[in-house]
Amino acid sequence: MVERVTYVEGKKVKKIVEVFKNEEHLEMLKSRAVLVMLKNRLEELAIKSSNV
Repeated sequence: MVERVTYVEGKKVKKIVEVFKNEEHLEMLKSRAVLVMLKNRLEELAIKSSNV
């Protein structure tokens, strides 16, 4: 997390900005999100098939 300070009409406004060091980090997060979605879908299907 990086704190970035911006000035709006002479007033100091702080913004907290999450910065990704590189594209690789971002790709890892995307991949993890896809894996979590797939896992959840598989669990849903397993529950449905066990209820039949």
